[in-house]
Amino acid sequence: MKKLIVKAFKILVGAIAAHAICIWADSKFLIEFLEGGIVGLLVTLIAINTATCCFTVGKLHDISVNKKIDVTDIYIEIRRSIKYQIWLIVFAIVILTIESSTTIDLDSQDPNYKMVLDTLLIFVFISAIEILRDTGTAMFDILISSAPKP
Repeated sequence: MKKLIVKAFKILVGAIAAHAICIWADSKFLIEFLEGGIVGLLVTLIAINTATCCFTVGKLHDISVNKKIDVTDIYIEIRRSIKYQIWLIVFAIVILTIESSTTIDLDSQDPNYKMVLDTLLIFVFISAIEILRDTGTAMFDILISSAPKP
């Protein structure tokens, strides 16, 4: 759990830095990109990760049968990763709903509200990319460990 909190904190710092750079450069590109397509992007990433996880689970099953290794913890982590990705999609939808709400007028409120929501949207994006990187790394580790040794 501590590793997850540290990782989330690092991602949040990255999101704050990315948003600060956008503000410094007076660029709306990243925010407009995320507002226009983050949900579709997250759904695509979860599809890629789910397919990769299915492959990974198959390989893990083969390894566990051949080498008599318990991989239950890895299965639990894969399930947790998929649930986390679903929550990222829900979180992105909530953020975008608040930002586009006509009832909640962020422009007349403190400008920090919009800045916080934009930073959280960047956080969601970086988190999804980190999950994709983590899944890809795990897949390569499994392929390398299951390859025949010369």
